[in-house]
Amino acid sequence: MVVLALLPLIGASLVWAPASGYLFVIGDTGLGIALFLYGLVVVSLVDNYARPIVIDREAELNPAVILVGVFGGTYAIGLTGLFIGPIVLAVFVTTIEAFDDEYSTDELPVSQAVDSDTGSESGAESDGTPASGPAPDGPPESGDGNAVDESGG
Repeated sequence: MVVLALLPLIGASLVWAPASGYLFVIGDTGLGIALFLYGLVVVSLVDNYARPIVIDREAELNPAVILVGVFGGTYAIGLTGLFIGPIVLAVFVTTIEAFDDEYSTDELPVSQAVDSDTGSESGAESDGTPASGPAPDGPPESGDGNAVDESGG
């Protein structure tokens, strides 16, 4: 029954509903009704609403991803997959986020950003002024900023 309670959405009801039915069968109608109402109101509401909120806050994963992890893990490796599936998905999502943070191009300076139209690095700032940074390879400029024409003419 503990394993059934771990299943999202239907797991808790697979525990308290048969127990409530058992109480009806053995003639303990008052306790059967009490357990049914308690399971329906308290246990199911907490299981279906509070647990996804807590899991989403702590794991920062969409509850649908966790559901896929539980069922996919169970399908792939059996009973152990109930626990391993969501962990594998959480590690995968964390790896993707770390990769995105590390290799994101949003933090590059404008002079190093790649122009999406030409596919080459841009050589000017967005306002049209030359990019700051190391000078391109070529003849050195004179100290006053004016180019010297050495061709004699």
